[in-house]
Amino acid sequence: MNREQNGLTLVELIIVVALLALLATTMIPALGGFIERVERQTTMKDMYHAFQLARAEAVANSTVVTICPLDENQECNGNWQQKVHAFLDPDSQRRLTDQDAVLRTVPSPGNGNWSANVGNSGYFQYRPDGMVRGTLGNLVYCPDSGDAHHAGQLIINMGGRVRYARDHSGDGIAQDSQGDPISCTD
Repeated sequence: MNREQNGLTLVELIIVVALLALLATTMIPALGGFIERVERQTTMKDMYHAFQLARAEAVANSTVVTICPLDENQECNGNWQQKVHAFLDPDSQRRLTDQDAVLRTVPSPGNGNWSANVGNSGYFQYRPDGMVRGTLGNLVYCPDSGDAHHAGQLIINMGGRVRYARDHSGDGIAQDSQGDPISCTD
């Protein structure tokens, strides 16, 4: 009686488990970086489109449009870890007085944080001609890990155009509006 066996021996099973463990230890760190890059791209793209829409709506409606996080009183508060709202603000109150004026809401960053550099204000505004109203500035996104290789910056110029900061030095870290590498440390 010749029986065929269709299983793995203990030695073969140990080898397979060891190979899987080796693959997992080499792939998990790379996967973490991949996830941070995807989160940065998604988060920054949402904010980028909010700024583009705000500028277009300011021109189309011939009114001021404000972009900011709102507090419980629906006033701009400068805490960019909260939801960010782009809304029609004809009287430049930096306060949402009518829910129908909301153009877009950007969710709060899930695994990262925004910091805004907008002078002494915690908001951005567009004039009816599409130019920035008040101070121009930028927004820096940093992942929770603090790795500047996975950080990004949106730069808003005086003309109201928003652009992504780019890595011009080839070191994997984008340069800010001043030409310095983006930093995620205080």
